[in-house]
Amino acid sequence: MPYVGKKPADIIATAVDTTTGTFSGDLTVDTSTLYVDSANNRVGVGTVSPAHALDVNGSLSSNGNENVMRIAAADSTQAGGININSVYGATASSRVTTIFSIDGQGQDAPLAFGNGTTEAMRIDSSGRVGIGTGDTAIGDRMLRIHHSSSQKGIILVENNSSMSLSGVANFGGQIDASSLKFVGDSNTERMRIDSSGNVGIGTSSPAGYRLHVADGTPTIRISGTAETAGLSQNLIFGTPTYNRASIQSTNVGTQGADLKFYTAPSGGNAAERMRIDSSGNVGIGTSSPSYGISVQSATDTSASGSFKRTSGSEIRILPQGVQANIGTYTNHPLVFNTNSTERMAIDVNGHVTMPYQPSFLARPSSRQSNLAINTTHTIAFGTEVFDRGADFASSTFTAPIEGLYQLNVQLLIQQMDSATDYYYINLKTSNRNYDQYWDNDDKAGDNSNGAGVSIVVLADMDAGDTAFVQIIVPNSGSAQMDVETASAFSGFLAC
Repeated sequence: MPYVGKKPADIIATAVDTTTGTFSGDLTVDTSTLYVDSANNRVGVGTVSPAHALDVNGSLSSNGNENVMRIAAADSTQAGGININSVYGATASSRVTTIFSIDGQGQDAPLAFGNGTTEAMRIDSSGRVGIGTGDTAIGDRMLRIHHSSSQKGIILVENNSSMSLSGVANFGGQIDASSLKFVGDSNTERMRIDSSGNVGIGTSSPAGYRLHVADGTPTIRISGTAETAGLSQNLIFGTPTYNRASIQSTNVGTQGADLKFYTAPSGGNAAERMRIDSSGNVGIGTSSPSYGISVQSATDTSASGSFKRTSGSEIRILPQGVQANIGTYTNHPLVFNTNSTERMAIDVNGHVTMPYQPSFLARPSSRQSNLAINTTHTIAFGTEVFDRGADFASSTFTAPIEGLYQLNVQLLIQQMDSATDYYYINLKTSNRNYDQYWDNDDKAGDNSNGAGVSIVVLADMDAGDTAFVQIIVPNSGSAQMDVETASAFSGFLAC
């Protein structure tokens, strides 16, 4: 038979049947281009030591439209497959470790991928993929990943740190026995969903909370897509059937917003109950609060306010018709404080006390004797009986605040000379004088037993105004009149 290609000297065969063209024994073509091991029924391409039925040391390629290779089992009870072995090593014995294999078990059987003798992945006849499932059922999932106790979860990485999604963000995922974890740069966990469905952002322990956000300054932002006034951003609370409550932020003007709170009554729809407007005013029952806090309702009780200690006093603000009530609704006094100090109290019986209300009472320390004639004398009240507010000093009262002051003068005068025409008693304030005139002409003789003189007024005083008492003795008679210690000067802020 004719030879094509290599010349006969390059083809070495043990025996050749020239009638049938059959070679017997081993066959060698160009040393190692093709070798037939007749003893072990093996063919080597690029090797003279084939370890399998076909052992190729090199690359396979095809430029045609047909299949490069088809592997079929000898009968229907066997499986065809491909094993790709290590190409590193000087001898066949060093290349026996299988690093990848594909086994097929018929047209309706799965395509299995193995590592050594252990199946690692399969694609079943429906196109479903199982990784680590062995020969167990993949089920109805298009991808099922099964792990043993020593091989857990999934990790997606790029550049040893994270996986890039569409070049937009770094993302990684890990699934272990109890949680789905999302990791970012440097394999740092950013979020997880635990076995109970709880989501943790910034925390690996979101136990007990459907969403748990942890950070030094944790922030959740809900933003719209436009700056248009009137657009709203909402946080809604409810059930599968009803929206029962919500918080809504509505754009106002440029960069402003009203914050609204909605609740629904039983059997009704949610309605606005409270609003904090863009100026910071709070409205309860009104959408247009004009003050720091405005409470409005069509009924008295709904517009009321109540502040109560769990086991103690309660204070209410309660509008009723055309009047408004404020007070305690328990057996406790109503106390008014300023600067953390009690200033006024109304006890349970209605008694009112104002311990810091300006008031005073003073008396002369000694008798003021033999008052000189033709002289204006200021009466000395040197003994203070009480002085709330410390506003009385040197016989003079100084008003601490603008108001109306009740002022009272009581003088006991003795040894009045009948030769003196008159006595002029004066309560002198910064705004005006209040006078008492004593005419002595009708007295037949000296009045040694004395007489009482009183001045009682409601005086208008500004803050810093003063009040004191004077006696004017004219140029007649003798210097013998006395002012006794039973005299008094008193006053208080009335309103």
